[in-house]
Amino acid sequence: MTFFSVTQKNCVYDLQRADAQNYQQPLKQLARLLNDGNLQAVNERLTCDVDLDAFLAKKS
Repeated sequence: MTFFSVTQKNCVYDLQRADAQNYQQPLKQLARLLNDGNLQAVNERLTCDVDLDAFLAKKS
C-alpha cells in the first residue's frame, strides 16, 4: 500500500466523520489528492463528456 493510497483512505474517513462545522478541510484535502498528476488520465476520461453548466441548470 502506497503513502498516496493510505492518505486517500484517511481523507475519506475524515470526511465521513466530519459534520457541518469541520468538513471543509477533509474536502479540500480530498480535492488536492484527486488532482494529483498520477490521476490525470483517469480524471480526463471521467470528465470528458461532462457539461457542468447544463447539469447545474437542470438542478436549479
